[in-house]
Amino acid sequence: MGKVTRKRYGTEFKSRVAREALRGPLMRYGIPEIFNTDQGSQFRTPRFAGILEERQIRISMGGVDAGWTTCSSSVCGGR
Repeated sequence: MGKVTRKRYGTEFKSRVAREALRGPLMRYGIPEIFNTDQGSQFRTPRFAGILEERQIRISMGGVDAGWTTCSSSVCGGR
């Protein structure tokens, strides 16, 4: 039987993919007031949070046992 392998992608790679995926909807649908996401590391990088912050989009991240939480880029690992 073949060997099953799993490739782990680094946070920066996942962040780059998330940033690229974000640009299309922002251009097509405009700027939302809130961006809702899970707490994945790719969404907490300064670069990803910076895209939202530049456009004054609040970030809402679901937490364990929490309805929602809102964070700024500084809380999400930003400047």
